[in-house]
Amino acid sequence: MILMTKKDPKAFVTNETLDEAVDTILKGMDNMFENQNKYLNKRFNGVDKRLDKVEAELTYVKDDIKGLTADIAILPSRKEFNQLESKVDKYLVS
Repeated sequence: MILMTKKDPKAFVTNETLDEAVDTILKGMDNMFENQNKYLNKRFNGVDKRLDKVEAELTYVKDDIKGLTADIAILPSRKEFNQLESKVDKYLVS
């Protein structure tokens, strides 16, 4: 039986050679993923810190909006204002 090698690609494939090939491919893929993770970690290192700052700023904006909404909620509507104005004018004219 002839074992497959780089020099003889037409040789028979055995379980050992197949296992070696699969292990080599998997190690190569692990290296690729590891290099990709290193790259991404390096590239996006400060993004989390910046997003935390943005989130804090958005919290302040949301609080301001809630405060303004509360202020506006206590104001009468235009219709209510007009009704009140007509009542006041009625008593002033009399």
